[in-house]
Amino acid sequence: DRVPDVHAAVRAIMAHERQLRSIADASVPGLVSRGGGARHVEVRILDGHAAGAWIVVHVHLDCRDAMGAN
Repeated sequence: DRVPDVHAAVRAIMAHERQLRSIADASVPGLVSRGGGARHVEVRILDGHAAGAWIVVHVHLDCRDAMGAN
């Protein structure tokens, strides 16, 4: 559905960043046990779409050295 005020929505999402990171961490307990996990939430507004603005939420994870990644 459409969000009447995307800027207010972004503020609301960021006000709950800690809870969002906690939910993300709960979904990858093995990663968290090795010192990784959610580190940051980034929210972007994409304008210029025919349907209106989109809100994109990025959850940045520290993956440690999972699968050989560094």
